[in-house]
Amino acid sequence: MKHSYHCKICHKPGSIEIADDYCGNLANLLAGAVCDGCHDLIRRRARLEDYIGSRCMELARERLDGEERQKIQSGLEVALRKYAEVISQEFKKPKVDTDNAVQVLMESPAKYWLILRDYRDACSALVVH
Repeated sequence: MKHSYHCKICHKPGSIEIADDYCGNLANLLAGAVCDGCHDLIRRRARLEDYIGSRCMELARERLDGEERQKIQSGLEVALRKYAEVISQEFKKPKVDTDNAVQVLMESPAKYWLILRDYRDACSALVVH
């Protein structure tokens, strides 16, 4: 049976096919439903967070020479630019500069999840006139 919902992220209306014998809480399922576009954004964000986390953990665990650190820094710069694009699309806000975030990640790689959370929170709280 088809059910209507509003995307949890972009609030666009949509519909979802749910089996008639579904025995879960239908209201909770529909409240958390997202459209395909927002689902793709969530997946892209998760993949980028995983990549950034793995590079940061590599940085935190190993003693790296200057060339290896530079390679990781370059990868983080590219990943954070992509991350900024995804976050800006998700929150429908302008992109925030990531240069400072790269430096903070290089200095405190073990705290990458806090840094990403703070970046996300800063972007979501941005007031656009």
